Amino acid sequence: MPLPVLAMMLCTFCIGTAESVIAGILPDIAQDVHVSLAAVGMLISAYAVAVVLTGPFVTATTSRLRRRVLLPGMMGVFILATYWPRSPPASHG
Repeated sequence: MPLPVLAMMLCTFCIGTAESVIAGILPDIAQDVHVSLAAVGMLISAYAVAVVLTGPFVTATTSRLRRRVLLPGMMGVFILATYWPRSPPASHG
């Protein structure tokens, strides 16, 4: 299998998994943050609205970029957006 096809397949799998895994852990999130399941369920709706609103803009903005540069760059943004909120806060002392 050509390396670019393998890279695209891996990226698609990672993003697709990240988008759908939240549905399975909604009850745990609701319990941890002490809010209703319906309130936490709005996370999925908010994410979907963000994708709908930003998707066409990002596509139009990046349409002239070389795909060889775009794919690793967008995966870098995805990784940062996924793991940055999980990083511990800096200590102020």
